[in-house]
Amino acid sequence: MNSIVEKIYYHSVRTPENIAVISGERKISYSSLWRKVLISKELLRCQLDITIGDRIIISASNEPEFIYIYLAGHLCGAIITPIDPNTKEDRLKLIIRKTSAKIIIGFNNIGQINHTKPVPISMFDNIEMVVNDSILN
Repeated sequence: MNSIVEKIYYHSVRTPENIAVISGERKISYSSLWRKVLISKELLRCQLDITIGDRIIISASNEPEFIYIYLAGHLCGAIITPIDPNTKEDRLKLIIRKTSAKIIIGFNNIGQINHTKPVPISMFDNIEMVVNDSILN
């Protein structure tokens, strides 16, 4: 058992009702966490075509949804770069170029992206996804 994903799976089987994440008033058990990671993985694969080696940027604050997508990305074999939701557009463009990211996935507030350029946003659950081509053009 080497990776964090393997450890969470292990705990979801062995101690499913134990608390894995506490965020404010929210308490998420290992079984619930694992279920949400698997759902997020299917959304990444089916809706966004994320596969092994794809590079994605996650623009997120400290919310459980970040954990779901982060772990789901690893299950898909993606390479993940987390960034602050308030990253300025010029810095974001640099990060996109350096990482060759396929997509940016944002949560609730995606900072300067919405204020500097209109970009297409699709929703799944409470997660906003912004395709990086719209930012670079």
